[in-house]
Amino acid sequence: MNRYVTPYESPRAPHFGAGPPQSLPAEGTGNLWDILRRHVWLVIVCTILSVAAAVLYVKSARPTYRAAASLRIDDRQGRIPPLSTLGLGGTEVSTEIEMLRSRMLAEDVVDSLGLQLQITTPRRVSREQIFPVVRIARTAPAARYTLEPVGLDGFQLRDDSTGVLLDQVVTGSTATFGGVELQLSPEMLGLGSITFSVANFDDAVKQLQDALTIDRRSREANLVDVAYRGTDPELVRAVPDLLVSRFITDRQNAQQTETRSTAAFLREQTAILARQLQAAEDTLKRFREAQHIVSLPEQASSGVIHLADLRAQRNEFDAERRALAQLLHSAGDSGSSSTGRTAIAFPTLLRNQAGALLLSSLAELENRRSELLSRRSPQDEDVQVLTRRIEDLRAQLRGIASTYLQGLTNQIAAIDNTLVTSDAQLQTIPAKEIRVAELNRNVSGLEQIYTQLQTQLKEAEVAEAAQDPSVRLVDAALVPRVPVSPRPALSLALALVAGFIIGLSGAVVREYRDRAVYTRQDVLAATGIPVLGVIPHGVGMSRFRHQPILVYKAPRE
Repeated sequence: MNRYVTPYESPRAPHFGAGPPQSLPAEGTGNLWDILRRHVWLVIVCTILSVAAAVLYVKSARPTYRAAASLRIDDRQGRIPPLSTLGLGGTEVSTEIEMLRSRMLAEDVVDSLGLQLQITTPRRVSREQIFPVVRIARTAPAARYTLEPVGLDGFQLRDDSTGVLLDQVVTGSTATFGGVELQLSPEMLGLGSITFSVANFDDAVKQLQDALTIDRRSREANLVDVAYRGTDPELVRAVPDLLVSRFITDRQNAQQTETRSTAAFLREQTAILARQLQAAEDTLKRFREAQHIVSLPEQASSGVIHLADLRAQRNEFDAERRALAQLLHSAGDSGSSSTGRTAIAFPTLLRNQAGALLLSSLAELENRRSELLSRRSPQDEDVQVLTRRIEDLRAQLRGIASTYLQGLTNQIAAIDNTLVTSDAQLQTIPAKEIRVAELNRNVSGLEQIYTQLQTQLKEAEVAEAAQDPSVRLVDAALVPRVPVSPRPALSLALALVAGFIIGLSGAVVREYRDRAVYTRQDVLAATGIPVLGVIPHGVGMSRFRHQPILVYKAPRE
């Protein structure tokens, strides 16, 4: 018996025992090209709609630009070893990166560039082209404003939130309202209505920090890239440049303040030592002239030399002790506030590293308190905290001086005991030799200290005048010419691919949902029985004149 199947019958053909019934897949299950050919208009329509959506996005989206400045931050100690011990050396790169992200710098940039103001419409016009001068107070409220053309060169300024007409200005003049000061450019003419908004200062700072990207270029290189994204190319260039410039300036100012304080202290101590050295040299000169001393005889034995050294050392310690005691006494009479600084300025104590560090810290705290007093009252809490810290440092300095004074007393007592036992044996030692040795020792000691302070003073003056070599600008930001988003070519390419994929997916879905029989393979897949032949359109039965007839041989029932 022959049976026929038309294209409109169910894809599930009757089971004739040739095998288990199978689901009937559409033609082209293994031929994607045939599916695409049968549903080509669906793919074309999806692709066109996707490309149209991409074109609409590219045309309507506001371009975003990106600019970056490069900064070199060397992680090394200062070139002047004595100053490096005072904390004036290099820096950690990670710490400086966090300083670049600090809110203080962000607020400075927002203030300087007036980033609280943003142009809403027209969308593709630079703010500088409309407002060449923008000044906004930090207390300016958030609001939206509109400038509407009036006459040939005038504009009406309206507050959109309240609808109140604020002012009428002409191009070239300055408009002042709500903590905002704007200068209108003649280039505004012809742009139509201009809408802009003023954001809250804290919000503007937060937006700036979110748009900033500060990264170290690599772990091996001490290069830091400061990048900023925005819709105005001129502001996009200005923000990283200004941020880097203010960072370098602030860092150099901080370093110069420290070196200036150190240089002032060293200059003061050098002047004191110069006077003391001159007095010691004059004393030695007068003694030699009065005693007519040209060369002492070389008959002194080792014992004589030893006694002379002991006496000279004892006299030196005693003179130093008395001078230090008198210094502490006079400083105590004049007020305890200067006792620590005056005592540590004593020549011998200058060689004490702990005292020098405490004195440097004291000078720094006093400078900070003086700066704070210029803006606050002495009763201010921060001023009181600094005052207490200063008093603590002064007390520590006084303790160092007192301890050193007690040490001198103990040393003198030990030398006196030695001199008592040796004096009887060295009665013949000329007093002149002892006196000359003593005076020479005083001069030699003062010369060494004076030379050391002079060297440190020169190094401090060089550091004070020199620029900070560890931080410098490598590449300034450039005005971006091409936006980073949207990218027309990439958007259109992605839209074309997406549209084609969506259309092809829809074609495959429609193909699998279509359960009609079209080909020999459909019949064979559904029944497992081969097709005997195909009757073309218009041949045979009128009922099937519009489609071919598939004839196959069914097995006997």
